[in-house]
Amino acid sequence: MSFISEASFGPDIESTKTNGQFREASSRARHDRSAAAFIPDFRHPSGRLVAGISILWLFIAVIALWRGPAMSDHEVIVAQTARQSIETNTWIVPHYLDTPFLVKPPMPAWLVGLATETANAIGGRFGLSSDGAPVNVFTARLPSFLATLVTILVLFRLAQATYDRRTASIAAFLYASSLGALLYAYNATAEALLTLFSTWAFAEFWHAQTAGTANGRRFHMCFFYVAFGLAMLAKGPMPLMLVATPIAVWWWCNRPARLLAAGGIQRAGTAIGFGVRDSWARLRKALSTLGLWWGVPIFLAMFVPWMIAVARRVPYAWHLWNYEYLDRLQGDYPGCETGQYYYYLPIIMGLMVPWLLSMPEALAAPFLNKYRRDRKPLMFAWFWVIVGTAIMSMMSFKKPYYIVPVLPGCALLLAPVIRGFFLPLPARASVKCESPSTEYWPCGPWSGPPCGLWRAKNIPKSGPATSHCIRRFLCC
Repeated sequence: MSFISEASFGPDIESTKTNGQFREASSRARHDRSAAAFIPDFRHPSGRLVAGISILWLFIAVIALWRGPAMSDHEVIVAQTARQSIETNTWIVPHYLDTPFLVKPPMPAWLVGLATETANAIGGRFGLSSDGAPVNVFTARLPSFLATLVTILVLFRLAQATYDRRTASIAAFLYASSLGALLYAYNATAEALLTLFSTWAFAEFWHAQTAGTANGRRFHMCFFYVAFGLAMLAKGPMPLMLVATPIAVWWWCNRPARLLAAGGIQRAGTAIGFGVRDSWARLRKALSTLGLWWGVPIFLAMFVPWMIAVARRVPYAWHLWNYEYLDRLQGDYPGCETGQYYYYLPIIMGLMVPWLLSMPEALAAPFLNKYRRDRKPLMFAWFWVIVGTAIMSMMSFKKPYYIVPVLPGCALLLAPVIRGFFLPLPARASVKCESPSTEYWPCGPWSGPPCGLWRAKNIPKSGPATSHCIRRFLCC
């Protein structure tokens, strides 16, 4: 049992402090984090780097919103639906041309309509002329851009709670600079909105599990159910596969998985046995701490009222949803790409450009000893990515953009890997080498860590530091 409590889960805060000290430390830590949650320290080079990257990202965003590529067919459907809702003032049952558009949830069209009305109001107040169209490219893509921006902030806050401030900045930068985030930040479809609410749900669940008080846990669980329900309103039923299932699997398998990671493959039997014995305790804790009896109604209240209101106006709505979702799930839906079981693997790698070559180590990080300090949050992100991808791979319908909500989880996995590669090693692990040379230099800011060409600063003649220096030289 000592192996399970120490080697598996690491030194626990609760085991080294009394309850009063733990609550005091947790309260002080939360106050310190909230006081400077999103404010970079501009006196530090990393703070100036974050500020510079943010300004550059916003500059590119403005250009892309105003002079981006022409809208795709899916974007046109959202924009046209919002335009007709504005012109006819019918928001409950969106229409595309003469047909009620019920095959997708209404949130994207609602937000595009809100952005258009707001832009028109601001333009009218300041006497700015419009192009005469109720919805234009800028207002159609603005909600996705804002959703991506908020996703970056939510991811930063989550990474700050799981790692540290510097690693949080790295995680936010990795996601913001990934190809997937850049592609869908300027796309008028629901992917950016789904990613935002999915990331928010994961973040709130993590905060709830690490809260120091029962009131804090209930507070975060309440927002978890809100975010989960809004994700359904953005693009249901995808959150059931991409949010609920990974969290459920993490809840049941997290502790045995960390036990296996700490003890190695020879402890597989111990981990499985512990998981079986722990299942009843996890069930009781789920029923007592997750607030299912009051949380599920909050979750349903986010989207079920709209479905009922639509069903009262459109008699065939339930049959249409049955065809759209259940038949799609079974593969009896036109336009579905069945694909192989590895369909999403190259897609995830492509969407994580320019960091794709670091993904193998990131996926293995929860099981590597050098990342054992961050094993608990790494395991949370690992289940987010692996279980979500596995569930979507088992579905009979596949589309490349279905996997976008796992990209923030990939950034959480990558952050400690990139931190260990680019940032200096701690003083206790530093080495002094004898042959003079220059510093390590990465070739290009867009080079992924394995792609960077590095110059060896020091290659010692002999001694225990030799293997370290050669490893740093050959790591690319």
